[in-house]
Amino acid sequence: MAWVGVFRLMLWVLPFRSSLALARRAAGRAPDEGSHVTPAEVEGALAGVGRFVPSASCLPRALAAGVLLSRREAAVDLLLGTPVGQARAKFAAHAWVEVDGVPSYGATETSHHPVARLPLRPSADA
Repeated sequence: MAWVGVFRLMLWVLPFRSSLALARRAAGRAPDEGSHVTPAEVEGALAGVGRFVPSASCLPRALAAGVLLSRREAAVDLLLGTPVGQARAKFAAHAWVEVDGVPSYGATETSHHPVARLPLRPSADA
């Protein structure tokens, strides 16, 4: 939950690239022994964070989830996208996380078209 607060505060006062740089630095650390969490555990941990962190939208939550899921030694990407079939007069966006190409946090029932894929932790093959 602390990561959500850190990213929410950073996004209020600093450019997005600062939050992304911190997420990449934290995701690039060697995983701690026994710190491998599942996407379901991350989802549960971040479910009630809105009660404690004001304006904790999908972006700070996805950044925090990406850091937590990076402990799995897998490729972790932050995706930013817009809803498919959205009317042009209204702008909406969503952030979610994929681990090894599989939506793992923040995926919604609504289909989104990714407009940016930002690696937090590159794959071991890269």
